[in-house]
Amino acid sequence: MPASQPAGSWHIALLLREWTPIGFVTRDYANFAQPVSWPETTAAAPAAAAPGSEPAAKPTKATKAGKAAAKSSAKDKPSKAKPAAVSVNTASSAELAAVKGLSKTVAAAIVAARPFASLDELLKVKGLGNKLLDKLKGSLTL
Repeated sequence: MPASQPAGSWHIALLLREWTPIGFVTRDYANFAQPVSWPETTAAAPAAAAPGSEPAAKPTKATKAGKAAAKSSAKDKPSKAKPAAVSVNTASSAELAAVKGLSKTVAAAIVAARPFASLDELLKVKGLGNKLLDKLKGSLTL
């Protein structure tokens, strides 16, 4: 697996890109603060990972973009973090609406139809069908 895991220390970024008539456009990105490192596997690799070669691999524009992403990701972390499972019996309608795929209207209907003995009882709520419930089961608890 050395080809899929290049030796050295890497900073991972997640890009949301969209194809437009003018080409790919980056809509959003997140830089992960923790670098990923893999050990070196060949004898020629130590020369490639020498301390002098690392600054040459980082262009100036990427550094500026990385700093901007770090500032924006520090502000956006609470809103972009994957929320823990939300209880359908105790959460407010705003907390339920924060679950991806659940609208404010359906969240209010869930609050109005409480209590639930199982997640399958959510099918009685208007606007919540089998497909949506299957998608949401990982994000909802009793």
